[in-house]
Amino acid sequence: MIPALLARSINTTTQVAFILCLVALCCASILWSLHLNSDSDRKQRRLFAAGLAIVLLYVTLVLPSINWRGGGMRYDFGQREHIMILLILPYLFSVARRLEKRHLGGFEAVLVGFTAAIGFGLKPQYLTIAVCAEALLIFRMHGLRHLIRPELFALVLGGVFYCILVWIFTPNYLTDAAPFFSQVYGDYGYVRTLRIIYQPTTFILAGLAAALIWRSRGDPLALVFLVGGMGAFIAFVLQHKGWSDHLLPVQTLFILSLGIAAMNQLLRWRNSGPRTTNTSRGVLAAVTMASCLVSLGVYYPARAALSAGNEREIALVETNAATRTFQAGTAFVFLTDGIDFQFNLANDRGFVWASRYPCLILPATTLQNASASVGQSSGGYLMIAAIIKKLRGGSGDQTQAREYARKLRLDVLEDFKRWNPKIALVRRCGEESEPCMFGDKFDLIQWLSAEPEFVSIWSNYKPIGRIKNYDLYVLSR
Repeated sequence: MIPALLARSINTTTQVAFILCLVALCCASILWSLHLNSDSDRKQRRLFAAGLAIVLLYVTLVLPSINWRGGGMRYDFGQREHIMILLILPYLFSVARRLEKRHLGGFEAVLVGFTAAIGFGLKPQYLTIAVCAEALLIFRMHGLRHLIRPELFALVLGGVFYCILVWIFTPNYLTDAAPFFSQVYGDYGYVRTLRIIYQPTTFILAGLAAALIWRSRGDPLALVFLVGGMGAFIAFVLQHKGWSDHLLPVQTLFILSLGIAAMNQLLRWRNSGPRTTNTSRGVLAAVTMASCLVSLGVYYPARAALSAGNEREIALVETNAATRTFQAGTAFVFLTDGIDFQFNLANDRGFVWASRYPCLILPATTLQNASASVGQSSGGYLMIAAIIKKLRGGSGDQTQAREYARKLRLDVLEDFKRWNPKIALVRRCGEESEPCMFGDKFDLIQWLSAEPEFVSIWSNYKPIGRIKNYDLYVLSR
């Protein structure tokens, strides 16, 4: 809503407005975190604050956009996990402040809690971060009395209020959407536990941070982020997906922990040497600003170069060329197994998204050669499905899978009848394409053709080309 209003007011695309909003949120989160780390009662460590600002800039702006391995593009900037981290950073800084027995104003503490509640509301799976942080606070402070504080009360109250709002304004999500998707989302992109736990780079980050924290005898701020990263890793494993956006909170918190612990060690080493003249505040500010400008100046041209050669961007260029004769307002549909470049057509070209689904998630029993086998454990989602089934007194798994598959086909059919999309991109599953969530032998159009009415509608579409892993169709009449 806010990016859309901003885009209209400054006459730009929704995507640009969304990026501007995210950059503003990043800056606000960084400034607030630096404020929570400071203390008016004692002289602030200016060198540490400057270094912390640079690390925060890296994990909030650069890390979600570029992969470590090979330097390829990473499309996690603006994902829910990214926004969640921005919103819970002040909460984690407040926990470190409590560990150091420093005062935190009541109003600011409540604001920290409500902001964290919004963040965790986006991805409730990562409440394990808060659980681990609070467990650390209980262990280090030797008692439960510190659980009674304004920010935690506001966090719990905000979460309850969020659930009430969902129940009031979107009751169908609880009664229809959640039961259906809980049956299939566990199988969608499922990765085995041992394979998903194997994250060498993540373990190296955590190990280095733990070693430096042990050497510094438990630096509170670095320790909070290390323990929070462990909580995030638990959530990452329980989701059983292995996607980069799910791993982003883990990497962010471990990098912050390592960076903070390393800076503390460097400052101790510096202070142990001969006394030198204190660096002025103006010089430190100039160095920090210059570092940020140089980093951004190097980062964005590099990102543009990476983007130009990225397969996803190439596919988007080919799609734009193939659909150049269509005007803004043209209805289009993606029949695919995941999020690719659908949003670009809607945001950049002004096309109308002619579907209620961003992608199709099918039950494993429906697929001819699914990536997850039938009956395989699928993380916490099968447990959710079992609870919902018991509460509703539902039928067997096979019957539920058939009901879900039929509903999905009818929804797709209804969207075609409602929007009459002029453009359709269909995911192609085969040996010549990337691994397909549906399975290498799965024919999506054939599966949808189980509905006779869809066969009649689809006969009006003709293929005009192949783009990446998609067959491009246009409405011929």
